[in-house]
Amino acid sequence: MIHFALMTAVLVDQAAQGPLVVQIPQLESDPWFKWLLPTIVQTIVSLLSIGSGVAIAVRSFRANRRSEHEQWIRDQKKAEWKELFSIISRIEQEIPVIYSGIPSHENLESTVLGILPLLRGQIFIYPVLESGGSIKEWEEYVLYVSGRFTRMTQTYPLY
Repeated sequence: MIHFALMTAVLVDQAAQGPLVVQIPQLESDPWFKWLLPTIVQTIVSLLSIGSGVAIAVRSFRANRRSEHEQWIRDQKKAEWKELFSIISRIEQEIPVIYSGIPSHENLESTVLGILPLLRGQIFIYPVLESGGSIKEWEEYVLYVSGRFTRMTQTYPLY
């Protein structure tokens, strides 16, 4: 055991006397683009994701606005047709179906003449009416009511 203690003492003595050498590697200065590159990549990725989100939102708003506009046009057409039919229904009030004879039709001509400016004032359905020939037919009906029809009812009363 003495031998072990002696060996240990020698080794400890030599280890204590030896210089402590620490090698620190020399730090090389990195080029500026090595530390800037991750920042540039993160910025580009962020801008691309923000840009794509904005593009999706803009496209969505435009599509929504377009569909709202189309719905508004459909509603306007519906309102114009409703107004036109309600005014044309006044003719039926002027010419009711009566089994005992034909009434005098005093207001028929003014009612029929009043519908023609209404037809021309319909913004959304006028092209449909004109292309279908309804405006021309209505003008002929106005001529018939204001001409031959009123003379016929005035000349030949059936009651």
